[in-house]
Amino acid sequence: MEYVFFLFGAMERSTIVQIAKHRLACPTLGLTAVSPGFVLVAHFSQRRLPAQRGVIVAAILQLLIIALNAVSRQRVQNTEIIRCGDVSKSPVNLHWSHMILYFALLLFGLGVAAWMVAKIAAIGRKNAAAS
Repeated sequence: MEYVFFLFGAMERSTIVQIAKHRLACPTLGLTAVSPGFVLVAHFSQRRLPAQRGVIVAAILQLLIIALNAVSRQRVQNTEIIRCGDVSKSPVNLHWSHMILYFALLLFGLGVAAWMVAKIAAIGRKNAAAS
């Protein structure tokens, strides 16, 4: 796995060696690399199931993939940042304008996600009533 990241120039070799020292790093990065295939495999293996169940399985797998990517990204960031010094000793400088924009967009995104779930639930109820 170390060779693949080094080959494509995604990380320096020293960073890869630092990450690989952690006992869970290699399995985590390996799972991150192959995780998008999980949704594809689930899609093809569940063709005979109702469409709604397939969507739910794909959504759950996608959430797991996002979480796995976040863990891997954080591991790489921590390894890269540690070379610059101890970040915990630098002063905290909050930028409230950025935080307000972030939270506004987060609320908007959550609203869109809730709307999508409501639409899917309405279609499910409509199909159940028609049956």
